[in-house]
Amino acid sequence: MTVYSFMMTGIRGNRPLDPEFKAEYMFDSFLTVEGNDDPIISVPTFPDVFFCPFLPKGSTVDKFVNQWDYPHFAIHLPNTFCELVIDDSRWGDPEFMPDYASHNEREKWDTVKTVASSLIIALRLCHYNRFINSMVLVGSTLNNLHLAPDKSIKLYPFHPISHPMCPFMEDISRSKITFTNDDFKQVIATHLKLYKLMHTADFEPVTIALGEYYNDSHPRTKMVIIWSGIECLVKPPSVGIRKALKTRISMILGKDREDKTRIFKKVAKLYDTRCHATHGKAFAKIDYSKKPTEVNIQDETIEHLGAMMDSYEILEELLWKMIHNERMYDNEELELMQEEFISEFPDLFPKQEK
Repeated sequence: MTVYSFMMTGIRGNRPLDPEFKAEYMFDSFLTVEGNDDPIISVPTFPDVFFCPFLPKGSTVDKFVNQWDYPHFAIHLPNTFCELVIDDSRWGDPEFMPDYASHNEREKWDTVKTVASSLIIALRLCHYNRFINSMVLVGSTLNNLHLAPDKSIKLYPFHPISHPMCPFMEDISRSKITFTNDDFKQVIATHLKLYKLMHTADFEPVTIALGEYYNDSHPRTKMVIIWSGIECLVKPPSVGIRKALKTRISMILGKDREDKTRIFKKVAKLYDTRCHATHGKAFAKIDYSKKPTEVNIQDETIEHLGAMMDSYEILEELLWKMIHNERMYDNEELELMQEEFISEFPDLFPKQEK
């Protein structure tokens, strides 16, 4: 059986144009839960899965199978203060996953990756979102890497040489640096439901969007991928995509008549901006040669970035609905929602769109 270490790397510090490291940057990746005196935080949904704080110990230069792995690994170390450890030694127990022991290496890795991905998404949905999973060690924990035999550890890089961002960083309500016990209970409940959903439905466009949003890719790329994730959840037909998105999202998220109308109009505007990003029109132009504090962003760019953030919030809200329901909506349900909305709000549709 195998030990995996998913490195949790903070998104601030040790990057170009921002050389100063502040003590609070540690908590971008150093997960804590109030009232928990044990620095190791167990995840009860799976055996031997836990978060563990990390501080460098000893030399790790010669530990990797590939001699070029260490430089990719080392670039993330200064901002890595926690690891998510998964030890699958007991996963083949009869009362847990009796078939796991008979799986091949690729099947086991897919299961481990799904467990980790769903847990990381659960953290981000619950607003612990100032970190990335920079890479995965296979064969050792990060804390014990210096004790591993030379040339024994595999490295799977997730974000080699990237400098991610989190637009929610300045919004305290959307970006936390510690959890209450209730917060962490919500993470665990969300994790199990999301894990089951990811095994019963095709969530790939959604998981890609949830991950790409935190990467250092261009906002145009993020906008397109976010809407791909939204379309995965609301399943618009190939004809009448715009109308299906507006009506179905409004019915799923709207609380009352006024709220549904507001969401309908908001989605219409956001989808127009998405089309600008998709079809080659000007979108979120930024001069990356200047520091973020300099005046290098036009008003139109700020509007586009706001649309990207609003789109991501819609994706999160849709996913929360389906996590709560513990299933995705099927095509028949979504078609009925669309018909109901059109019937309830006929004045919102020009004759040619009905």
